[in-house]
Amino acid sequence: MQSPQQSFDETFRYFWNRMYEDTSDKAVFKSNMIGSQCKNVDGGYAVYFNPDILAKKPPRPKLTSSIPDSLIEKKPQLDVSFDESRWNFLKINPSSLLAFFDSKSNLLEFDTSEFFEKSTEKPNPSMYHVYVNEYPLAMYHALIVPDPRLKYPQVFRKDCFLDILRTYHSQFDTSNYM
Repeated sequence: MQSPQQSFDETFRYFWNRMYEDTSDKAVFKSNMIGSQCKNVDGGYAVYFNPDILAKKPPRPKLTSSIPDSLIEKKPQLDVSFDESRWNFLKINPSSLLAFFDSKSNLLEFDTSEFFEKSTEKPNPSMYHVYVNEYPLAMYHALIVPDPRLKYPQVFRKDCFLDILRTYHSQFDTSNYM
């Protein structure tokens, strides 16, 4: 739970670091940040490289098709329906849950165990889950996901993005960043 003396940033870092430093058998993180590199490239971009991810992350299966590529019309699909059979956030390790955010009540809760028990009755369109990335590219790498029980497709959604911006702005003083 966030104490009144701590800012959102401090609370977020505290809970993320606590999960990152866990080396028990139940540890969430599957790779570490030792040896990570950051390099600035043209255009003001930063490139991160974590060799530990390459060593530990399982390879993705290669997709195969019996239809020749020449017969497949390739169009980008932005409106993809939810597919229960593929990986989705309902299948994520529950231990990687860092926080909940309710955009309706503006409640950000880091004590996820008790709060989760209260919020599991039905999917909640105003609820967002904050997960640590098990294979972090950088310190404090996290994923903000609309309530996975809503079974939204895993695509960029304007409404979710705007909710996240409102969350960001409501949780700490953004005047230093504007």
